Amino acid sequence: MDSPFVFGRLATDNAFINRVEEIKRLSGNFQHGVNTTLISPRRWGKSSLVQKCSKEFLKKNKAVRIAYLDLFALRTENAFYSAFSEAVIKATSGKLEDFTQIEFEIKELRQNAETILNLPQKI
Repeated sequence: MDSPFVFGRLATDNAFINRVEEIKRLSGNFQHGVNTTLISPRRWGKSSLVQKCSKEFLKKNKAVRIAYLDLFALRTENAFYSAFSEAVIKATSGKLEDFTQIEFEIKELRQNAETILNLPQKI
């Protein structure tokens, strides 16, 4: 018998079911600019939930851009700033060839942390 559950990849379309309250709450947070942290054990559908809500939200809000950033594998402050700036640029660039990976030296990174964190507003 085949399992109706999807493991090891994002649940989409018919594989994504029964998260009505979570979708409503997360979508409301998107709409009102509420910072949200999702915490649960691995493989419980956090990424699938965010993807589902993001797609629905972007259909209604064409001017909005969403930067996806998975923090699980990031182990240092330097890695966070690099991944954050890369995700923001990727989400806001109009063409794939406009996307340029940004690398910072550790000294520069610490001096420019505030600039990096304000990157979404500046763009």
